[in-house]
Amino acid sequence: MEDIGLAYVVLVFARIIQVNLNRKNFMRFANPSYRIRLLWLLICTVGLARAIYAGPLDVAGWLVTGGNGDHVINPNDCNDLSIVITNNSEQALTGISAVLSFYTVLGVEITQPYSTYPDIPPNGLATNSAPFQVSTLPSYICRDPVYLQLRLASANFESFIVPLTIPPSGNCTPGNGPCGFCLPPINGSVTADDSVMTSRLSRNVVISRCAAPKAFPGVVTGSVHYDVYAFTNMSPVDACVTICASALCDVEASAYLGDFDPLNITNNYLGDSGISTGEGVGTNFPFSCSVPANARFTVVVNEIDSNTGCTNYTLALSGLPCASPPLTLGILPNSNTRLSWPDSVGGYVLESSPSIQSATWTIVTNEPLIDGGSYKVTNDTSAPSKFYRLRKP
Repeated sequence: MEDIGLAYVVLVFARIIQVNLNRKNFMRFANPSYRIRLLWLLICTVGLARAIYAGPLDVAGWLVTGGNGDHVINPNDCNDLSIVITNNSEQALTGISAVLSFYTVLGVEITQPYSTYPDIPPNGLATNSAPFQVSTLPSYICRDPVYLQLRLASANFESFIVPLTIPPSGNCTPGNGPCGFCLPPINGSVTADDSVMTSRLSRNVVISRCAAPKAFPGVVTGSVHYDVYAFTNMSPVDACVTICASALCDVEASAYLGDFDPLNITNNYLGDSGISTGEGVGTNFPFSCSVPANARFTVVVNEIDSNTGCTNYTLALSGLPCASPPLTLGILPNSNTRLSWPDSVGGYVLESSPSIQSATWTIVTNEPLIDGGSYKVTNDTSAPSKFYRLRKP
């Protein structure tokens, strides 16, 4: 494999410590000084991450909802995430916006990364107006923490990043499936008839993230075949797009702003996952990158070794604007109603009103759960009559 990034080395050491602590078998380190050095490395790394953060807002707590209702993040699951932030400054913060992204966790995708927060007075608390949506693939290791980053900005301050770690729950019961995509997954293959580029990206095991754009990883020379797909961010704001390639054969995916130049793969580079589908544990390797408002971007899928090809791969994208979801109503016994909408469209809240012409809409507090690819809410519809709508704050 190509050069391994320092961040990955630190992550590997941290993972070694975690595994041995969990298994209570530190004795496999023959020299006790090794254990001390590794522990200091982990402590210093965590301390450095916290020292880098300096902003007026910080995370005060979080709540996982949706999924199967157990309020934890499981493998193969789709959950909403509420994040409570606190204002540590001496002035009120207004116009707060947030973008959520993952941090070096395989099998985790942020399928709804955007929200705003209400204005927060000094020492006050607030929760995101629109729920964030976190999707996990079957390859997610349930005993691993989920490392996230919340990029916050307000009318008073420039943007800054707040780290968030959701500890493992110990519950490894698979969920009902990852969140769907409003853009259908693409199934493709790399063959000898495809276009050829004279070099490919080096796999440096550094995952591209919206919160921390990745530097160009370098190239490995050698002609390889590739496919290219074009997309457009149709929204008036920047989009945090998550890209995931999966395959049983060996390919890598990368993203470029505008057009892709096979003769100069450095040009317009946006990001990649730092690893190919044939390396490591599992076959799903999502990464994310920021795409400017109304901008066109391309995603490239290429073979790793010349003329090896790939008979079948899947490319999935999330984070682009989705059309408003339909709200379906079903009648149940005992004056109950089941309301549902696709889980491929996150960030919406269900509201009710006694009159369709009323200016008063109230959020339905029943927790939406995921079942069969849909959010589902059961609500009592006994008199008086109610009207329902979906709204994205």
